[in-house]
Amino acid sequence: MNHDFIQKLTLIVRENLENENFGPHQLAHEMNVSHSTLHRWLKQYTNKNISQFIREIRLKKACELLQGDDHTISEIAYKVGFGSPTYFNRCFHEHYGCSPGEFKKRELPHQPETSESKRIRSKRYMFIAASILVLSILVLIVTKKYGFLTKKSPIEKSIAVLPVNYLGDTQHKYLADGVCEDIQNNLARIKDLRVIDVNSVKLYQSKKTTEEEFVEELKVGALLKMTFQEIETDIVLYVSLINADDGTVLFSERYIGDQNKIFVTQSEIALAVANKMGANISTEERQRIEKIPTVSLTANDFYQRAREQQWKYWINEDKRALKNAKELYSRALEYDPNFAPVYTGMALLEWNQNFWKSSISEEYLDSVLWLAEKALSLDKNNSDAYIIKAEYNRIKGFNDLALSDFDKAIELNPNNWMAYFGLAQLFTWNDFSMTILYCHMAASRHKGVMLPTILRLLGSAYRSIGFRDEARYYQTEAFKLDSDSAKYFLINESLEDVRGSIQLLEKALSFDSTNTSVLWDLAVYNSFAAQQNKAFLYMKNTWT
Repeated sequence: MNHDFIQKLTLIVRENLENENFGPHQLAHEMNVSHSTLHRWLKQYTNKNISQFIREIRLKKACELLQGDDHTISEIAYKVGFGSPTYFNRCFHEHYGCSPGEFKKRELPHQPETSESKRIRSKRYMFIAASILVLSILVLIVTKKYGFLTKKSPIEKSIAVLPVNYLGDTQHKYLADGVCEDIQNNLARIKDLRVIDVNSVKLYQSKKTTEEEFVEELKVGALLKMTFQEIETDIVLYVSLINADDGTVLFSERYIGDQNKIFVTQSEIALAVANKMGANISTEERQRIEKIPTVSLTANDFYQRAREQQWKYWINEDKRALKNAKELYSRALEYDPNFAPVYTGMALLEWNQNFWKSSISEEYLDSVLWLAEKALSLDKNNSDAYIIKAEYNRIKGFNDLALSDFDKAIELNPNNWMAYFGLAQLFTWNDFSMTILYCHMAASRHKGVMLPTILRLLGSAYRSIGFRDEARYYQTEAFKLDSDSAKYFLINESLEDVRGSIQLLEKALSFDSTNTSVLWDLAVYNSFAAQQNKAFLYMKNTWT
């Protein structure tokens, strides 16, 4: 039975080799079992986790392709589902002990050997064997004496920063949370890294999943764990970088100093972590990471408190939290009127309060635009401010300006999922292939409350260009995330575009007029279709 089980798993993986997004979650879905059940089976039968099992099948197929001369190494990397030839090379070398290029060169035409060449070859092998034996003994001695690691798993350049473990007086809790978020933001500025947004991590941690399930869901190569502690007048940060694949500690350090140096310390930690993961960091990225956002710890404290209230509103639609956030942002500006992120936070507050109104007033739009421009006047590298400008221009119908602003936001923060999703919406009506591309980019960085909406737009775009199986898959994934949203919408075969999605969601609503998930989706899709009056009515019904 074990053999049949492994054969079936292998066949499914091989059928999906070229799909770089096919991972543990998809394999469990194909087997019609839960992720934890599949993980338990594989550990029992193969002593591998799901990611390792899939990766080894990909690498075995790569070996088969390397024996021919039909493809370049980069082409083979993509053919077996690696999104990056560099990462493919690292995994291949780790598994086989040589690069793909070296492996390919081993396949040489057979040449007859003379007795003399056999004798020379035999001596050479004896010498090599003896050398390897001596070297192995030396390595063993050094490893035992100094504790060096002789083998490390290759790390995919992707990371999730876990919420900080806080020890000490609760008055500094917001400082600790801010440190965690700022380190994540600094890492997100590096193009060579894929970084999961903070709110996604918070959401998954609130579900109380195991760390292994958490890692598989977020699909990251590493986790950053931090503990914040106060010792007299100093702040101590314990930082550990964990290989998400095998749990090994890649980097562990203690940082100590007074509060006034905390922003410098955040930059140091982000750069140290990125270097440990082998990320390429440009001069411009380094400068953005090293920039200190404010000199006022009090302003930063009010800012972090405001962010927490804004998050509560986003999750629970608590209008009191929205009011609290506005007051806290104002207090932050009292201590530092040049704190640029406060203005983008206030712009998003305006957005939260007014976007779903039956008609969007010019006064509201002008206010949002002014706040974004004010943030950019203080910090020209503020990615969120460019997203706000882009959304302003998209609503106004200035698509070229919106495209330019979204591109600038991504240049400054290559991991800003909101910019990718904004671009996906922008291309919805004229280039579905671009919608698909940017939805994938957004979904790989955001696993939070907006993921079902991203997946539904992705499914709709696939359906529009004729890929019905892919459309059904992503609609089903969205359905799993929010239980019964669009229950009838995702099984209907006639979906063609966003307008078709609206029609089917309306049909779903006729079966259950109080389904808040369907109402929310109708609000979002009508917003996509520039039907703000309808969007407002559906959103208003989610509040009653």
